[in-house]
Parts: sequence; C-alpha cells; structure tokens
Amino acid sequence: MSFRSTTGSLLRNRKVLFLLFVGLFFTVTVHTLHGQGISVQYREVAPHSSVLSYATVSQTIVENNLVTDVRIQKCLKGFSCSAPAQGSPKSTWNKIETKLNLHPVSTSFYNYYLYVEKTHASDASRYVTDIQFTPSSKAPSDKDKWLSHKVANSLYIWINYMEAADFETPIVRDFNLLFGVHDLKDARQHWKYTPSPIPLPVKQSIQPHASMLAISINDEMPILNKAMEFETVLKKNSFVTTVEPKFKIVQLSDLHIGSDQGRCEGDNCKFDSQTLEFISSAIETEGDVKLVVVTGDIIDMGRVKHLESAILKALSPILELKIPFVITFGDSDWDWDNYHTKINISNFVASLPNCYNKDISQADHRMHGVTNYNIKVFREPPASEGNEFDYNQLDLGNPDAIVTILDSEYAQVDATQSNFMYRVTSHLRDEMEHRLLFFHYPLPNFRPDKEFKLIGSYNEKHKLETPTDRKFLHDAIDCGYKAISVGHEHENDACIWKEEKNKNILLCYSGITGESGITRLDEQYKRRLRVFEIDFDKNQILSWKRTKEQSLDPQAIWPIGTKKKTKAEKDDPELTKQVPQVSSALFFQYNEAIKPPYQILLDTNFFNFSIQKKIDIVRGLMDCLYAKCIPSSSTKLGPKYRIALKLAKDPRIKRLSCSHGGTYADDCLVNRVMQHKCYIVATNDADLKRRVRKIPGIPIMGVGAHSYVVERLPDVF
Repeated sequence: MSFRSTTGSLLRNRKVLFLLFVGLFFTVTVHTLHGQGISVQYREVAPHSSVLSYATVSQTIVENNLVTDVRIQKCLKGFSCSAPAQGSPKSTWNKIETKLNLHPVSTSFYNYYLYVEKTHASDASRYVTDIQFTPSSKAPSDKDKWLSHKVANSLYIWINYMEAADFETPIVRDFNLLFGVHDLKDARQHWKYTPSPIPLPVKQSIQPHASMLAISINDEMPILNKAMEFETVLKKNSFVTTVEPKFKIVQLSDLHIGSDQGRCEGDNCKFDSQTLEFISSAIETEGDVKLVVVTGDIIDMGRVKHLESAILKALSPILELKIPFVITFGDSDWDWDNYHTKINISNFVASLPNCYNKDISQADHRMHGVTNYNIKVFREPPASEGNEFDYNQLDLGNPDAIVTILDSEYAQVDATQSNFMYRVTSHLRDEMEHRLLFFHYPLPNFRPDKEFKLIGSYNEKHKLETPTDRKFLHDAIDCGYKAISVGHEHENDACIWKEEKNKNILLCYSGITGESGITRLDEQYKRRLRVFEIDFDKNQILSWKRTKEQSLDPQAIWPIGTKKKTKAEKDDPELTKQVPQVSSALFFQYNEAIKPPYQILLDTNFFNFSIQKKIDIVRGLMDCLYAKCIPSSSTKLGPKYRIALKLAKDPRIKRLSCSHGGTYADDCLVNRVMQHKCYIVATNDADLKRRVRKIPGIPIMGVGAHSYVVERLPDVF
C-alpha cells in the first residue's frame, strides 16, 4: 500500500481527525497558558498534608524580610499557577497554599491563589505600608504612592508604599489570608486585620480577608525585648509570676467555634459571636485573671476549612485582653484521620503572643499526646522602686503552685503521663499544696459507683468510653493534686468529692462555654466557665462557675474537710498511737524471687546519702546491679555530686541497659522492678519509694544513721 493511499484513508477517518484536532488544541492551550504563568497540575495538594511552621512576631522582626508586592493569580481548575514574574533577583514569591475561593456557592472554572513577594530590608526598593483589595480602578487616595494590579474587572490590588523608609511609619512585614464572616477577628498585637473581604468575582458563603503584620523601625526593639522576655524566660522555663496574694485561673472548655456564624438546627440558631462576647465579659468581670486554660474542643472541625482563622476567632477575647494562656486538645478540634491537623494547630497556637504552648519540635515524643505541660507559679516579691524583678532570683524547683495540663488524645490519658506527673512533682515541698490538673476527657472515676457528694449539676450519666485505667487517679493523688478539672460533657459542671487512700480530691467539670456546642438534655442550658483562685496568704484554693448573669456554686478545693492539729494535740503523749512493726524479713518470705546473690538497684540519691554517712558502697554491695541511666542522672546534678558519679562508674559495678528513652532514672528503676521482681531498690528518694511501694513484694533499702535499712513489709501483706 502506498504512502499516499494510507494518508488519504486516515484523513477520511473522522475519528482520527477528531483526535488529531483535540491533541493539537490541547498542545496550543498548554503552551498559551504556560506563557501566561499557568502550568498543568495533575493533582491538587490537600490542606494540611504536611507539617507547617509559623513564625512569631519576634522571629519575623529578626529575619527582617519585608512584604514588597502581592499578586492574585487566576488559574484554570485542574491547572496550577506559576509564580508571577520575578521583579528582582533578591526577592522571592511565596504562595499561600489555601485558595481564595475556599467556600464557593456557585460554579466556576477558575481557582484564585495569592502570592506574596518578600525582600530583605537591606535589598528593598520600596517599603509597603498598606495593601487594599477594592472593586475600583481608582486609587484609594491621591496623596500617597500606589502600585496597582488588576485581577478582574471587579478586583484591583492597591499597594501603598514609600521609596525611603522612615522610623515611625509601620512597614508591612508579613501577610496572612483569613476566612470568616462578620465575627472574625485577628486580635494579635501589631496585626492589621481588614474587615472588608477580598471581592473575588466568585460567590462564596465565607469570604477571604487580608491581615498584615505592620511594625515601625522605632517599635522593633521594644517589641523584641518584651517578646524575648516571655519566649526565652517565662515560656521556655514554663513559669508565670505574680506579686499579688491571689492567683486566678479561668478554665474554658468546649467552645466549638466555626468559620461560619454558628450552628443552626432548623430555625434554632446558636451564634459564635455570643460565645466570644460571653468570654470577654466574664473574664473582665472576674478581673485580674492571671492564666486561661482551654481544655479542648476549641473549634468544631465540621464547620472549619481554614484552621488558623477559626483558632484566631476562638482566642480573640484572650488575645485582646493580653492574658497568658495554654490550650490542650479535645475530640472535635482536630481531624482524627489527619494527624497533621493537630500538629499544625499546635504549631500555630505556639506562635501566638502570651501562649505557653510550645512548637511540636519541643514536645516530649515519648509521652501520649502533644500538649502536656506543667506551668509553675511563683509569687515574687515586689521589685524595689526603679528596679525590675530579677528572674534569676527564683528557685525554679520550688514554685508556690503548679498547673499541669495533659492531652487526653483519643479519649485517654496513660502511664507515660503518670510518669510525667511524678517527674514534675517529685521535688516539690510536701507543704506546697497548690496543685491543679487539667485535661479534656473525664477519667472513668468521674462515674462513681457508690453514693457521692457534689456541688453543681451532674446531668450526663452515660457510660464513659475511655481506655484510661482507673488507677490513674491514684497517681494524681500520690502526686498531690487537689483537683482534676475536665470538659467534654457539656451539661455537667459539678465538682465530685472523691476519697482514695484516705486523701480527698475533687473531680470537677467546667461545663460548656460555647453557644454552638450541642446540649441535648436542656437546650436552654446556660453557657459557663470555671474559675480557680489560689490564695497564697490563706493557703487555700477556691472555685466557682460564672455564667453571663452571675457567679454560682462557690466552694473550697483545698483544704476540704481537714482539721489541723493544735499544738496541744501534737504535744499530748496519750494521743500518740503505737504502730506495730512488721519484720522486713517477710519480704524474702513473700517474694521467692529475691534470693542470694541479692540484686540491688541503686539510684543517685542512694549514692549521695551513702557518701554523706561515710558508708563504703563498693565493699558493702559488691554484687549490686543498677540501671545505666543513673550516671547520666548524676552528671546532670553537676560538680557537687562528682564523687557519686565516680562511684556509679566504678568498673566493679555491673550496669544494666534500659529499654526506655531519655535519662529518667526513676522511670527506669520502676519499669525494671515491675518486669523482674528479683531486685531490692536502694534509694532515699521519697517519691521513688512511694512508687515502688505500689509494686508487691519489692523491698526498699534506705540509708540510715550509719548503715543501710530495709523497710518493713507493708500492712497489705
């Protein structure tokens, strides 16, 4: 067959002609679009498909990059936008990955993306002072210099700039894209939020808004000094100070904030604006609030596409009042199928001013969850006139109160968090009773199986679906916490008296704060928050709830039902009870695994006491065994304990490897004796003794006056 006849038959085939035409059209279209800055995209990147980082204001100032231009790229769906043409080789275009038409209500063939050009201050040729998005082709004013970009017939970008910077005019350092309705706020200090939406030529249910970080050169150092004090001292070391005799904490829970106005069921609507107004007015009414603890469900993932906008909206009352705060997670404020949402919320919240949350990179990844913190409270003496308080004077190991926050991820707190509680309380003074514990999901102990006392409402009594061990409460009591306060159950706000091991603890609910949260039992249930007040002078903790109208149910958290002994009672010999002693040898009868050669686990504390009492460890305990993390723990204690470290590294003493990460000797010792009950634990550490006593059959050896002593067998045996 000739070439001519083959070509003729192909041309007569309409299907072939159609395919050739489509191919040619596609090639020309792609070439044309590419020339306009548009390239083919075969898949769209899902939001929060990777870990995001967020800069604090101080980091942005230090980096010294300025916003020098802003563009909006119109992109055919199925295609991605290329960055605008490079204006300067020293500038870079940064794409905001969230599309502007995030909430469309009409069909469109296009997506819109915003690009921000950043230039280092030393290389900038213009200094932007304002950015506006208007439907008009006319400049917003005639007095200033404006750079304009047309996006569509109804959308123009106007950039106000100076050719030379002065020291007083705020210069735009960063640009954020936010999504919301009339109740959206960006209350971050130094951020300029534009209430008017960006007028895209696409109908949307929720509009995009611009927010700019603008700071003058004169304001740089004051902002840095203040931010660095908080970030490098208070936040880094997790403490807060007060000169007042009282320290007031507000607990918010279950705000359920969304990107829209609120939640509607038929004609019955609940609005987020009412939640924000209530929080603001309640905190102002309380007055002198030192710390806000948010115990989960701060936003409602079902009503949120842009997490950062909803978080800023929810926290706007706290940010406006400039109160230090910390948050932990609940059930509805992150996507359980996409863990990146939780990580990115953590990172974003950590970048906010006065927030004690830390970047995910600083989290202890051995622990359950990501928001586990212990905030120490110090009542500092007033500084002398003309002087500032010196934080170096604080004994960081000796706070006046602690506020511990845990992450009840997947409706659970676990043993790793118990170990955390023991670590943060082990060195506290016994007389320091001001200890509070917060998380979102209630313990199973919040459903008492017998009669119990309470103050407040206890309406939700369904079974709690949680894998948390009921013994977690015992650990909290052993660590000296006086109250555990949670959220989750919207229509419970009671504090339940719980007595365990002859000690009292209060199990408290905060009640629901958010109007948009669901209340099934009582639709008119009034929103509320819980207040804790620590009184250092009176050595007491009080609590109450606050609704929009009033405070209610005031009660004592500590002391509760306790009576201190009078001096006469202490000195009365007839009141002294004779306690029968049980032979320590019964340990060896009870636990047959303990037999010669005896294996003894020694901790750092035991070494130090042995040296003080001049007891020869090596000669007395030639066959002893202990965990290798003891030398690491001794090293941390510094030169004062170098003799103990030298003994710990003696080659005649055998070292056992540890399966756990880090160098927490107590955890290693406890884990080992739980797995192998053939050891005697040698320690003078009161906290470690308390933990080991829970393990049946394990003897505890301590350093006495001039010799070692084995504790008697507990009465339970």
